Amino acid sequence: MVTAFTLVFFILLVNTLGGAKNVDNDIITIARLMGASERDILWKVTFPSALPWIFTGLNLGLTYSLLGVIVAEILASNHGLGYLIAASAASFNTAGVFAGLITLAVVAWLFSLIMRKVEARLLRWKPSLTSA
Repeated sequence: MVTAFTLVFFILLVNTLGGAKNVDNDIITIARLMGASERDILWKVTFPSALPWIFTGLNLGLTYSLLGVIVAEILASNHGLGYLIAASAASFNTAGVFAGLITLAVVAWLFSLIMRKVEARLLRWKPSLTSA
């Protein structure tokens, strides 16, 4: 768990900061001219502008966290999906290895699907690239 957190934290931090730094300065200036407070600028301009970057970090973090957890289970666990894959490989149980890998792929696909649905819901104001 700590391995997954460590892997994801810095990816998410760098992407969030990158998104916050790439907010259009003209929009911030216009918001200030219209009387927006710093809190309003943060929540109504900066955060929505950085959301695509945040979701990119979350998608990358999802992949790395799953890999981190599985590797940690392979190396130092006596239960879990990583342990199942390692134990099956050690006993030359090909069906067990593939069952673990397919389960891992299905879990990763479901997480990715959920992430895309949440992203589409939160970013419904942003035109999609596929709609053109």
